[in-house]
Amino acid sequence: HRRRRPNFRHGSLNALTAEPNNTNDLIQHIIDEKELPCLYFAFGRKRVEELAKSHTHFELLNTAECRQNKIRFEEIQKKLSLSDQDSNVRLMKSLVSRGIAYHHAGLLPTLKETVEQLFTEKRIKLIFTTETFALGINMPARTVIFDELRKFYGFGFDDLTTRDYYQMAGRAGRRGIDTVGYVYSRVNPHFIAHHTVQKIVTSPNECVNSQFNASYATILNLYRRYGMDLLNIYPKTFHYWQSNPKKQKRAVGNIERKLIMLKKMKYIDSNDITEKGEFAMWMYGYEMILSELWSHGYLEKLD
Repeated sequence: HRRRRPNFRHGSLNALTAEPNNTNDLIQHIIDEKELPCLYFAFGRKRVEELAKSHTHFELLNTAECRQNKIRFEEIQKKLSLSDQDSNVRLMKSLVSRGIAYHHAGLLPTLKETVEQLFTEKRIKLIFTTETFALGINMPARTVIFDELRKFYGFGFDDLTTRDYYQMAGRAGRRGIDTVGYVYSRVNPHFIAHHTVQKIVTSPNECVNSQFNASYATILNLYRRYGMDLLNIYPKTFHYWQSNPKKQKRAVGNIERKLIMLKKMKYIDSNDITEKGEFAMWMYGYEMILSELWSHGYLEKLD
């Protein structure tokens, strides 16, 4: 485990001499060094929950704090109408009374809100979370731990990008409270090479590229909200800003042609989208073909 930005100029990671990096030992070290609160990033909902349940033996709060956390959780639970019938709510209540929580996209929005509220109130000392906690939520901690330096990127598992690494690592260190933030990465030298760790941690951030796709479904969604003003919306997008003048002109022309086509085929009218347009709006891929099949009744004839 290393603190701050590591220096890789000397030595190498030796799989034969590396010590096992047990999560219990690491968290105990953080407790001993007074480096709480801690965000522990793991890349899987099930993994996040398992980690939270397997670390309840740590005493992160005194008796009074445990009682106060339970009372506060129940206050928020009542306010947000969270039912004890939900197993996640029951588990979270038990964990919160120990100063522990977990957070991932699969939780009820109100339960996520509860966890976030308790964390901002400094009642949670150790939270196990997916990378969703690093996106758009200003909730720094003193320490960040990476369960591993690989994650699923849509088509398979791959090494973390430098940009993703620092998106999460940047949560370490609370402005106005900490003079330094601590970042630990659990590295198994049998599965990730030294030069790969070095690349993730020390490389410049990768370029950010717009993924904007002016599909028929996208245009229908924009038309419902903005009408023909959507032609004035596109020049304000990151995609437009990132494109050269030739590509900008081509993209605007593409949107205009699709609008003409949608009007001609009665997906939109002068004020809003039509019933057929409503159907196509929810299709992503082959939306025109599927919508035509639906509007002519062919889909109803299928088993």
